[in-house]
Amino acid sequence: MVNEADKFAKEKDTKNQADSVVYQTEKQLKGTRRQSSCICERKAGDQTR
Repeated sequence: MVNEADKFAKEKDTKNQADSVVYQTEKQLKGTRRQSSCICERKAGDQTR
């Protein structure tokens, strides 16, 4: 019974770690997308001058 509880606790911890990695990755990608968008807008503005 204790081994089973430990097993579920480890599984829950692993899931939480995976969720955290996914969240951080999505957050980084959104930031990178925003930066890329700003760079593209600036370049487009430079070409029209």
